Amino acid sequence: MLILFFWLAALLACIWFAGARVHSTYTSDAIVRRTNYKNGFTLIFYSALIVGTSGQLGDAINKYQMAVPDISYVLIVLGLIVDLTKYLTPFVFAGIGVNLVSHALTDD
Repeated sequence: MLILFFWLAALLACIWFAGARVHSTYTSDAIVRRTNYKNGFTLIFYSALIVGTSGQLGDAINKYQMAVPDISYVLIVLGLIVDLTKYLTPFVFAGIGVNLVSHALTDD
């Protein structure tokens, strides 16, 4: 059960740091090409981390569900949320990251 909390904390930390990076990107006063490169590649990296972390959390939830004879609806719902996170967050964070990199490449 401890591994579930570890992977859940790691997933939430990755999502929080990526969200903070997006927030700092769009609220800063002066955005230069170098900042767009750095933020774009960082968001793409965070997207990969989120997919890996949510995959590990999903596997840990499945292993725990198989080991325990009782059905936990909380873990079933958490597993569904993790599966959605695994497939939907790359569209958000990697999409914004690719957009920032493309803006840095085409900026004069």
